[in-house]
Amino acid sequence: MKLSKIVFTIAIAFAGSAFAESTLSPYMKVGAKGTLNKVEKEIDDENQEFEYEYSTEIMPMFGFGVRRTEGSLATDISADFATKSVEGSEASNFAYTLPKVMVMKSVFPESFSSLYFGVGGSLGGVKMNNNEFHGLFANASVGAELFNLTDKVKGTFQLDLDIPAYAAMSYNDTTGGTDYRPYPVVALKLGFGF
Repeated sequence: MKLSKIVFTIAIAFAGSAFAESTLSPYMKVGAKGTLNKVEKEIDDENQEFEYEYSTEIMPMFGFGVRRTEGSLATDISADFATKSVEGSEASNFAYTLPKVMVMKSVFPESFSSLYFGVGGSLGGVKMNNNEFHGLFANASVGAELFNLTDKVKGTFQLDLDIPAYAAMSYNDTTGGTDYRPYPVVALKLGFGF
């Protein structure tokens, strides 16, 4: 059985059990994902010499998920997608996670606003200038519950780090090989939980 099927089966099983619990909190998040973008520029055609230019690629993102909380611990299953058109091209750069499964720990679970952090893994992908990576990512998050809009709606602010760990499919447009490994992806998110 493929690893993606195993992760998906676990996610569905957790989601089913979470819906039976009273501690289930669905949420949506908006924000931005960013990563370094390395572009190879040929400077000497005869000697095949190149130089690299680095830029920051920031893309608007949208995500949703569910969080099941028990005391100070929570399990979080989510998905998100970010994309941005490439200037002067019909192509787009993108980054996604589907699903992301994390274990979260609240620092002050009983307080009005609490800091939290978590670690986990996800299936995901990144495409930058025709270079693509799809596979497993290691994930880390730190965030805070900042405000309560009502008794039932909470607002959160979260910083995520998605680190490429294992390539299921990879393509390097410069070399034509399968050795592309993107830089870690950082996401800044504002969330609303229900």
